[in-house]
Amino acid sequence: MTPDFKITIGGKDRTEIIRENLISISRTDEAGHKSDSLTIELHDNGKLAFPSKEQDIKLWIGYRNPLTRNIDLVYRGNYRLDGVEFPFPDYRMIFSASGARLRGGFTSPRDGVWQEMTLGTIAETIAVRHGFDLAISEKLNNIPIEFEDQKAQSDADLLTRLASRYDATMKPVGNKLVLFEKGDGKSVSGNSIKPVHIPINQETAGNVKLSGRVRQNSVRANYRNLNAGGEQFVETSSEQPQKVLPQLYDFEPDARQAAWAALHEIQRAQFEFIMSRMPVNQDVRAEALVNITGHRRPQANGEWVVKSLTETLDNQGLWQSFTASYPKQRVKQVPNPA
Repeated sequence: MTPDFKITIGGKDRTEIIRENLISISRTDEAGHKSDSLTIELHDNGKLAFPSKEQDIKLWIGYRNPLTRNIDLVYRGNYRLDGVEFPFPDYRMIFSASGARLRGGFTSPRDGVWQEMTLGTIAETIAVRHGFDLAISEKLNNIPIEFEDQKAQSDADLLTRLASRYDATMKPVGNKLVLFEKGDGKSVSGNSIKPVHIPINQETAGNVKLSGRVRQNSVRANYRNLNAGGEQFVETSSEQPQKVLPQLYDFEPDARQAAWAALHEIQRAQFEFIMSRMPVNQDVRAEALVNITGHRRPQANGEWVVKSLTETLDNQGLWQSFTASYPKQRVKQVPNPA
């Protein structure tokens, strides 16, 4: 099987001209609304045209069988050009592009107030406003939002802030706007997702990194208490060092949710699995669960949740790399370097 791809620019197939000058194609999928990015690196003969910023770049990537001539390509997204670089003395042209749906009004600041509704209602309103179909888990859909002030903040940032408060993630995927709990191995519908099996063998290379630096052991969040005439706070515990969240919350339950979500994020960041190279597995994506086997250290084996995935096609073939952290159910198992 030979790696292959298809690229259209502004609706026109530009695969062959890109193939003739190709150095590499690399796409990155990250958790959250900073989702897809694309980099195309070409040899520059001085005659190559490059797309305008208003043109969409669509990518398909996969394999072809040189014997049967069958081609199996998977659609990898729609991107909009951010910029072009021309390094020298080796004379290359590098396109940088990002997800086309993360533009315009969705990321433009706006003012608004949301009162006495659910998170699902807010998300549905924003999804309709920007032409998305909403996919949201039942738990998040029914969370009550008493009051939320959106001041000089984009709809994308507002949903990201609300998702972070409830230890969830917001992510545009194609024409869908998806909100679901972070790192719990569940689909938007609430069903358990089968982890993708990733064996460590002679075709893989990477690192498992345990932070020995002292991090915060607890989180504090401040909130307004109108009855008491001032500010109060909640904390996950009194253990030091303690992280204090910068936002002043309107209600005590919101502050409590945000504090625990921040603590889980701190705990997950202490232990990372870094796969620097492996054969492509098209089931692996950001926020997917992977089941690692074959490492000599038992703590490195088992389930991890992917935070960022990069897929690269170059003269060495088609390969992937990713960074992952422990899912919620394994946070208490993070080893102590001491």
